[in-house]
Amino acid sequence: MKSGTLEEIRDYINNLEPFVIKEIKWIEALFIKGRDNAVDKIPIYFIKSRVKKSDSAFLKTKRKGKPYKDFTDYGGVRLLCLFERDMVSVHDYLLRSLSENEFDLYECNFYNFDENEELYKKLCQSIEQYYPGHFMIKEDRVSGYKSIHYLVCRDGAVVIEIQLRTLIQDVWGELEHALSYKKGRVNPYIKKSFALLAKELQNIDNMLSYLNDIALRENAGREFEKYKERPGYYAEYEDELIPDIFMSDASVKSEYEKYRKLIKNYLPSDEWANRSRKVYKNICRIIGCRSGIVDSKLLYWLDMENAFISFCEANYKDSLVLYHKVLEYCDDKYCVYYRLGELHFVYGRNDEALNYFDKADSILQGDDKCDHMNKLRIKMRMAYVYWTIGDEYIDVAVKQIEDAEQIYKKFSRSHECDGKMHNVLLNNLSWYALDNYIVKLKQFDKNARSKLNKYFAIAEKRFKSLKKIIDDGEDNISNLDTAAWFYYHKYLRTHDENYLKKSKEYALKMRGKYGSNISYEIVGIHSEHIKEIMRMAGDVLDINKVLHDK
Repeated sequence: MKSGTLEEIRDYINNLEPFVIKEIKWIEALFIKGRDNAVDKIPIYFIKSRVKKSDSAFLKTKRKGKPYKDFTDYGGVRLLCLFERDMVSVHDYLLRSLSENEFDLYECNFYNFDENEELYKKLCQSIEQYYPGHFMIKEDRVSGYKSIHYLVCRDGAVVIEIQLRTLIQDVWGELEHALSYKKGRVNPYIKKSFALLAKELQNIDNMLSYLNDIALRENAGREFEKYKERPGYYAEYEDELIPDIFMSDASVKSEYEKYRKLIKNYLPSDEWANRSRKVYKNICRIIGCRSGIVDSKLLYWLDMENAFISFCEANYKDSLVLYHKVLEYCDDKYCVYYRLGELHFVYGRNDEALNYFDKADSILQGDDKCDHMNKLRIKMRMAYVYWTIGDEYIDVAVKQIEDAEQIYKKFSRSHECDGKMHNVLLNNLSWYALDNYIVKLKQFDKNARSKLNKYFAIAEKRFKSLKKIIDDGEDNISNLDTAAWFYYHKYLRTHDENYLKKSKEYALKMRGKYGSNISYEIVGIHSEHIKEIMRMAGDVLDINKVLHDK
């Protein structure tokens, strides 16, 4: 038989399979390397491969009317992306890697791409860069889903087919094949229906790409904000950790006192970091002139301050290295764990951040002699971290901020707990209580009125304490936002327009309150609150005023 018998094809594939698998593994390793690259990660969502089965190859000879030895798809690797825009970087990486490893590119077929769209033009640029003059095939298929197929081979080995498409396109292709083909027979009605639905598939892919673009813009804002992150405060040392030389050596003591003045006026800014770095270097220079005086306390102080100033300079990587260096010889101090938690949070590694915060918290809880303001701040910081990582952590966030409140109450009469921190705590207590109500509102059945009333009553009680300090002049941007958001949700509960008016008043007071130390993420949250409040006020208050005037 010209095309080959089933037995011939089976024997051929059995002999070819070890060579195919070897090449597939080699190619897969290239893509895994790119996917797992921490510095320049290639957005490959999934990699799958297969060796063509003999029955499939036999039926293909009948369908195509070709000898089985002419087929070039006995080995296949499929790369899946989540979004169409990801195909550009994966396609570029694929061609660059193949070129660097001296693969021949026999074919590059583009199926169902619009040659006028920007995506197609970018894909063509990579081919011209890595395989100049290569003939590229563009073809429209009835199936309607987009895909790029490459036939590649190195050093005369077997040819491997690589396919690149989005996850949605792949699911579409699998469904179309599973439903259209039954025992080698094509159902023309199902095939035609899939062709008619192809436009809807593209609309879905486009919408997902659009949503991805929105998410990427938000992430870009957070990435920009990362370079503004600084330590929230300076952690005071316990007395027994202050190096003896700071008191016994006049030259060192003089510079240390300068450093202490800077610490008392700590501000998370480049200017503060530059001035502190200069004094720190002077301390190091003087100590360097005194041989044999670097004891364990001094080493700890020098490394910790170096790491802290590096953090203030936004040299996050250097700061991480320095704090980890401290852990190698001192693993029983809460501050180093707390700072590592802050740094990992900056990088978005929430699990690592919470792990270090937990360790810092555990050490602090077992030491009543430590600075209780640090206990309070760590609890507040942990509450914020839990709150940022999702609604499902709101109960944990509330627990952390309530723990902070208990610490404050216990030590409120000591010099450690100042009024400014109390005001921040009141805002936090009010905010998390309100957000807890909002989250429960989404989770509970509408009939669970009594449960929702309980959560709102807690939020209202917390807000009363916050409103007192706002009325006394503590009308910073965060307090005003909490007040505006509280009254907005009270309006949604009661439909009393007076609460909506109050919400609008507080929102308008936020104008001109933003300073350089307000984070991008917080500004974004405030902005969303203001837009929603003003929209509702416009819909309700302005319309009602028109109706009343008539």
